[in-house]
Amino acid sequence: MPITQLKNSELSALQPLFLDVFKQPISVALLDWKYGEVSSRNGAGGESWVSVEDAKTQAPRLHCGLLFRNLHWRGASCRGAQLIDLMAAPKETGLARDSSDFHQIMQHVLQRLRRPEPLIAFGFPSERALRLAIKLGVSTNIDQLYRLIWAGRPRKVSWLRFGRVQRLPALDRAVCNHLWAAMQASLSEHCVGDRTYEYLRYRYEQHPEKSYEFVMVMRPFSSKPLGLGVLSGEGTTREILDIVACKDDYPRVIDGLRRWALQNDLDNLHLYATTCVVSQLTETGATAEATAIRVMASPLESAETLAELKNNWWLTGGDTDYH
Repeated sequence: MPITQLKNSELSALQPLFLDVFKQPISVALLDWKYGEVSSRNGAGGESWVSVEDAKTQAPRLHCGLLFRNLHWRGASCRGAQLIDLMAAPKETGLARDSSDFHQIMQHVLQRLRRPEPLIAFGFPSERALRLAIKLGVSTNIDQLYRLIWAGRPRKVSWLRFGRVQRLPALDRAVCNHLWAAMQASLSEHCVGDRTYEYLRYRYEQHPEKSYEFVMVMRPFSSKPLGLGVLSGEGTTREILDIVACKDDYPRVIDGLRRWALQNDLDNLHLYATTCVVSQLTETGATAEATAIRVMASPLESAETLAELKNNWWLTGGDTDYH
């Protein structure tokens, strides 16, 4: 079975398969945002791997994408890759066999991440998709996403917990990098994705189809930032995609974002997050719901690495490619 990497100029070949699988179109601009060149995106960008139907049409029937990311783990910087847009043409059969083409393309991609130096693989499959991947030996389960919901009026908190809260017209380089440095230092025991200004700008400001709100929570009696929230949504509901702040300041940032939501007549806020993030926010008055979205890792990792990653990924909705 031929497995090839699509060039940037060939990404439009994925559009029919994407429509067949996900029942919605995808633009070339969004494909380029996901799979474009890595060099200009502070470690982001990706690769698109396909199995073609035949040599004449070159129509992809299977696809596995990689979205690269700079990570911080074990007190040092490293590289990771999120598996995205896993697609099989509706007519494809026998996916659960370890001799299937799907198994081969997954093995190819996972092996590709071992060379020339190992990258940490992760992804957000559904519970059903993960069961299939585990059966094939191409994934292992290390966590899941929860949905935290803050509804109604915010709890009464001391006015000393945070200062002014304001929406920013754009990201600020110095502020973002200052907050990321504090966040990175506080999460040395966790695996967390890069949130430098360059990455946040690529992820949010340069998204070709979505717009986001940037809300800054300041420290009390100070002009210094406490944390940055990235939100999306319409009407009276907002999803918190990202919080860039020291781990211990997360609850105070949530309080600030809830005050901002109240001032802007929003009914509720919600956040998708992994186990360790949820545990940091247990005292904020949120309602937690388990979702069917899991966090996967590569079974090619050592048993020690998988044990360290278990329930230890610091991930929120902004770490996905589709929120």
